[in-house]
Amino acid sequence: MRRFVVLVLVSFVLTGAASGVAQAPPVVLRSPVDAPVLDPFRAPTIRFGEGNRGVEYDTDAGVVVDAAGPGIVVFAAPVAGQVWVSIDHGAGLRTSYGPLAGLRVRRGDIVERGDAIATTTGPFHFGARIDDVYVDPAGLMGVYEFTVRLVAHETEDPRRWLQIAAHEERLQLLDAHRVQSVGFFGSVFGRLRGAMGGLADGIGNGDPALCSAPSAIASARRPQPRRIAVLVDGLGSSSSDGEALSGLDLVGLGYGAADIVRHSYVGGLVPGGGDGWGIERSTYDGGATRGPIESQVAELSRTLRAISAANPGVAIDVYGHSLGGVVARHALVAVHGEVEIGIAVPLASPHAGVPLARLAVAIEGTSAGAVAGLVSADWSGAELAAPVIVDLTESGFAGRFRHVGFPDDVHAVTIGARADVVVPALLADAPGARHVVVGGSDPIDAHGGIAALPEVETEVRLALAGLPPACSGVADRILDLVVPGAIAFGHNAAVLGTLGAGLLGR
Repeated sequence: MRRFVVLVLVSFVLTGAASGVAQAPPVVLRSPVDAPVLDPFRAPTIRFGEGNRGVEYDTDAGVVVDAAGPGIVVFAAPVAGQVWVSIDHGAGLRTSYGPLAGLRVRRGDIVERGDAIATTTGPFHFGARIDDVYVDPAGLMGVYEFTVRLVAHETEDPRRWLQIAAHEERLQLLDAHRVQSVGFFGSVFGRLRGAMGGLADGIGNGDPALCSAPSAIASARRPQPRRIAVLVDGLGSSSSDGEALSGLDLVGLGYGAADIVRHSYVGGLVPGGGDGWGIERSTYDGGATRGPIESQVAELSRTLRAISAANPGVAIDVYGHSLGGVVARHALVAVHGEVEIGIAVPLASPHAGVPLARLAVAIEGTSAGAVAGLVSADWSGAELAAPVIVDLTESGFAGRFRHVGFPDDVHAVTIGARADVVVPALLADAPGARHVVVGGSDPIDAHGGIAALPEVETEVRLALAGLPPACSGVADRILDLVVPGAIAFGHNAAVLGTLGAGLLGR
């Protein structure tokens, strides 16, 4: 790689400006990695709408990423906790690469097509813009011809141009990837619009064909066959503190006390319940919940397989709170076809990521982050940028795999609390599940106390009976949209403010 000083010497040659030398011959783009496509380009219909502003590749960590074409590195730095690189190729074309590790370039480096610029951290995103409009990178590879123009702005000061370009890229990357998963304001209001449309059409929790009327609720009986309940607690929980799910009266719902067990984040089950199953027992503290979600999913999958092997033919029901619901959903996908699952009930779980996690990561990236780290090093018991927090952002594990739904043969009901200020109820649903919003407008214990709400017990009873969620009135359905929507709006405004403060502080 040549450094920026070379840029000053060669820029006029490459542009032909004031020299009369012919421009460099046209070149074409090529894929930065050799891997299958995980998620193709999906153009958003509005600026902050849902979509995929590039191509996401199914890569493992450590795969070398190459420059798609020749140009100048105009950005190589973290954005909201993840490292990204942008290359200006001239002719209005810029490409972006991330999330990355092991950077091999710096801002100002001149790269050739095929030069290694970094390595992947997992699934890899490649974006392309022409004159600041996102286009499908796949349509440019091997077809789009351009001539490299290393200095193309009105300024004649290359260093100043690089500063401007880097600032532009940071804003573009923030704009693109903060909405990569759920679409920022567009996602919230899109959900509101869709749900409001459902109200007008008589669809949703008020349609008798799709919900359970009071008479059906009254007739729902406790299940007769033996069932096992597996509880997966959330972020910051411990083997001695599982209060979030303890509010649910599972014995009253028909489970035997010995068949109610809690998953341990370090492996197996916590002591109590499941005696004689021959399954590993362990205790854990809040620190065990802070690791990557992928490893947590692997642990729960092993636990479910062990429970199933010890209890052949017995249906296993899984209840998860917050992080535990996200882990449970992906574990059920992993064991599908191996373990007999009855119902799945995640409570207040950020299945597509949550703005509060993005806020925590954003705070750490600002000058205020150092102060925050000294004052308080936890968010629900975890460091601001612990692996699990990054995974719970809309661009982390939760967001990247938001389309992974519950298996078709699992009766899944996602439940959000109307006044939950940690996980807005509009963001607690997941593919393959019926979504329900419960509770009033008191935010004090809406997140941690959701399991104790009587509406939750009703929904579990209906699910155990194989019935749809309870019907609700129009007024409740409107509140279930407006209150969580306002909370989500406030979260995103806080993220914007924090990111803006970070940019000003740099």
